[in-house]
Amino acid sequence: MQRAALPGSNIDFSSTDSTGGRWDPSRIKLLVANLVVNAAKYGEPSGVVTVRVQGDDAEVRLAVENSGATIPAEELEGLFEPLRRGSQREGNVTSTNLGLGLFIVREVARAHGGTVRAESTDGRTTFTVTLPRATEVAQA
Repeated sequence: MQRAALPGSNIDFSSTDSTGGRWDPSRIKLLVANLVVNAAKYGEPSGVVTVRVQGDDAEVRLAVENSGATIPAEELEGLFEPLRRGSQREGNVTSTNLGLGLFIVREVARAHGGTVRAESTDGRTTFTVTLPRATEVAQA
């Protein structure tokens, strides 16, 4: 679905092991969409957005990675705060977003008993969401 929404982006998806879990499907769809759109928007224009999903007995990990400028370590945690936007890549003048995408990702992960973390080194940035397989989703 994200390939259709981002026709100019190169998205590489792979899944290994069993990746099922007991989650709110619409919220997980929103989480994935926000991560992929964010990676496409802030990554290199001709770069690949890599999406990897893998699971083990207890949890499932979703990693979304792009290439572009390295984000300084002291700025990474702040990306999950509401109304924060990173610097968009040159030539991408779309600035209609409110800076809520990564905040929503973090809140959806938390509501499912999971976590999200960001790493950025050597021009590659990866957001990794870890979700326990079976949780009671927090009521809104």
